[in-house]
Amino acid sequence: MPRSAKYIFAALLAMTLSLSACSTTSDVADKEEEQNEAQAFWKRVFSKEFYKLYKPEITQGNSSLLDERAIRRLRLGMRREQVEYLVGRPIMPNAFRLDRWTYVYKHIPSHGETVKRHMTLFFDDENRLKNICMTKQCR
Repeated sequence: MPRSAKYIFAALLAMTLSLSACSTTSDVADKEEEQNEAQAFWKRVFSKEFYKLYKPEITQGNSSLLDERAIRRLRLGMRREQVEYLVGRPIMPNAFRLDRWTYVYKHIPSHGETVKRHMTLFFDDENRLKNICMTKQCR
């Protein structure tokens, strides 16, 4: 490489380095703004609120307890088959008390109040409906 080319290359390199070190106040402000946005983003990610965005809905039990019309159609003296046709069978039948059907329903929405319903049906010796209890404290 000729001597003059070395000088020209060195001069261009020095100018490039000196110009790249210069920055305007708007560049500094932009960088600070980007840093603030990044810090705000990471604060949100590590906060508890960020992870509360998705919460699945959970439904358990007999959804037939939602059908108020079917429950209103229950009548004392109905046969077990008729009751089963209207509100279905309980999910967990009681093996110790064959004269009793207990229906439980629970819905936990992603946001909002939990819905709980409970219904106990009692049958007599002839398998006829003798009592309907809509509270948990039925005996």
